[in-house]
Amino acid sequence: MGELNRQFEAFPEIKIRLENGDVFFNERKQTYASEFSTLHTGFVNGAWYAFQEQQSKIEQLEKEKQALHNAFVYMDECRKEWHKAYMSLREEKALRGES
Repeated sequence: MGELNRQFEAFPEIKIRLENGDVFFNERKQTYASEFSTLHTGFVNGAWYAFQEQQSKIEQLEKEKQALHNAFVYMDECRKEWHKAYMSLREEKALRGES
């Protein structure tokens, strides 16, 4: 069982169903199953699918956040280089007596 399953199964409503509803995770099918309770199984699987979808969105937002961070870092480096070149030109002009 993966980390995603552990996070999901830690939710109180899910934990109760797993403990009391004879529901278990089927590794082969990557879904929850039960020999007895289809009501509990349907509830847990519905929540599992929704949880996975939300995690997918969170992961996508994390990637976008990292891309924005990288863009800002690059822009800051460009700004520093531009400022360095600008100050160098100003210094050269001052040495030549230009304004």
